[in-house]
Amino acid sequence: MTNSGTNSAAVFNFGIPKGEKGDTGDVRFCAFDINMDTGILSMSYSQDVEYDFHINENGELEVTFSGS
Repeated sequence: MTNSGTNSAAVFNFGIPKGEKGDTGDVRFCAFDINMDTGILSMSYSQDVEYDFHINENGELEVTFSGS
């Protein structure tokens, strides 16, 4: 993740590395939102599924999904 904006007007750029091609599964969508007043990152998801996200030691956002 990089910030191409400023400290007071941040623009975060997330990179998603290309991995090995896998099997086609269900298509699911999620959206991320950052509350600029609190700095809290939240995610909304269209399926009944649990998720967890954190920034790893490389400064990358990792999202883990579980459930149906």
